Amino acid sequence: MLFLYANTFYKASVYIKQQNMKLLLFTLLPFTLLTAAFAQTTEKSSNTVTVMAYAKLPLKTTAYKAYIFIQEEETKVGYATIGKTPIDSIRQKLLSNLKQFGIEEKEALLSGTSSKELGQFPGFLINNVFECKLKSKELAVKLVNELRFAGLKGVVVRIDVSAKEKEQLAEAVYNEAVTDAKKTAALLAAKANKTVGEIKNIDVNANSLSILGNDYESDNFNVYSYSRFEMDYRDKYAYCNLRVVFEMK
Repeated sequence: MLFLYANTFYKASVYIKQQNMKLLLFTLLPFTLLTAAFAQTTEKSSNTVTVMAYAKLPLKTTAYKAYIFIQEEETKVGYATIGKTPIDSIRQKLLSNLKQFGIEEKEALLSGTSSKELGQFPGFLINNVFECKLKSKELAVKLVNELRFAGLKGVVVRIDVSAKEKEQLAEAVYNEAVTDAKKTAALLAAKANKTVGEIKNIDVNANSLSILGNDYESDNFNVYSYSRFEMDYRDKYAYCNLRVVFEMK
């Protein structure tokens, strides 16, 4: 899909030598959808033709990752706190419960730890965040809906993307944008009674992996996000905006 040129557009240009321009483009920076229109330019007296190209591809994945929040429990007599259930005990309870879902202890990785101040005895409650990869969407949904025990504060599941998948999607969406640009360049060159030759230059206005235009990767979990039991169904997309200069012959 091609857009007409306008006066304003977000330009974070990166000059790429042609032989290195595929895999080095994928930056995973936050993507801001360009709303400006782009124009393609050429003249009969010119030896080049410049076009703008836009491409978008979905990520096809069935892999998911669960983020599980646990915290020490207060032990009370009436309204008075007299102690707490230690985090080691709650951690063992988590690992035991995960086995019922077919998740082994070695698959649950501790990714964060912190504490919540009480302002009274025992002073603070330790909390942990565990991550584990899930083998299917069905298991992901089941974990969100059924994993429950004292000390469990939340389960959030999101799409999991490997580095290899990111590279493959980055290259695919880049190639599609270049192909689209070349088609338009050929049409413009024909109007000048010329043909398209080699690529002279490429500026990358945007190239990223995101979810519906949001910077999903930088959305870190907060260990205090309690009572969150949810499955994130949003899809990932790769976007690419290029400004390509072709030789005309």
